Amino acid sequence: MVSDIYVLSLTMTGNEFIKRVKKLAKAKGKTISIDKSRGKGSHITLYYGEKFTVVRNLKDEF
Repeated sequence: MVSDIYVLSLTMTGNEFIKRVKKLAKAKGKTISIDKSRGKGSHITLYYGEKFTVVRNLKDEF
């Protein structure tokens, strides 16, 4: 299985990550959605097509 997501930078904030995933989704014709209610505190759930991940504090680096 080949992944659609490639990370070029070793560190980035949650907001930068979401921005890159949105750009990738647009290029690949995939859907992306963000669910702020499905997360605890500053965590959000990011859906990319049928896959999802939880992104912690959007301002912190990871």
